[in-house]
Amino acid sequence: MSEIVEIGPWRLLSAYFFLLLLLSFIKGQSIGKEKEILVSALRMTVQLILMGYVLVYIFAQNCLSVTLLVFFIMVFFAIRNIFGRVKVPVKKRLRRVIMLSMVAGTSLTIFYFFAAGDPHRTLV
Repeated sequence: MSEIVEIGPWRLLSAYFFLLLLLSFIKGQSIGKEKEILVSALRMTVQLILMGYVLVYIFAQNCLSVTLLVFFIMVFFAIRNIFGRVKVPVKKRLRRVIMLSMVAGTSLTIFYFFAAGDPHRTLV
């Protein structure tokens, strides 16, 4: 899979349909988190656009070491976010399990899509 996958405007708008559905549910239930959801959606949109440009640049380099470096940086920050959101002390053993799960789960997912991306590609 070497081509850039473009998401057309209609597909992008269909994703925001679910955001509108969520907002109507939140408003109907009087939860009062509409502003937080809108700000989060705006942040998500900007981050995804920026990451799209960054990833296109990184993959265009066709350098395994750069790709692996970015992968490990992304996993590091994901793990950091997990631990940052937990407000109670986490035992050292559980921390190891969480870190191993994140690295293994992400690696296996990437490996699966790498292998499924091109049926003629050899994996070794």
